[in-house]
Amino acid sequence: HRIGYGGGFYDTLFEHVDSFKLGMVIDDCLLENLPADPHDVPVNCIVTGSRTLYLDQQ
Repeated sequence: HRIGYGGGFYDTLFEHVDSFKLGMVIDDCLLENLPADPHDVPVNCIVTGSRTLYLDQQ
């Protein structure tokens, strides 16, 4: 899930757009679990400086 304080604008947009959502993060900042609100839309893929992770969307 994307982390931020944007008021849910992108979460609302992504609910209505069928798109591939990619997140980018520095390797040292990648965490196994993140807090998420019910309205948060998960990303399909995370790219770091050393790897690409495709996420299960269950």
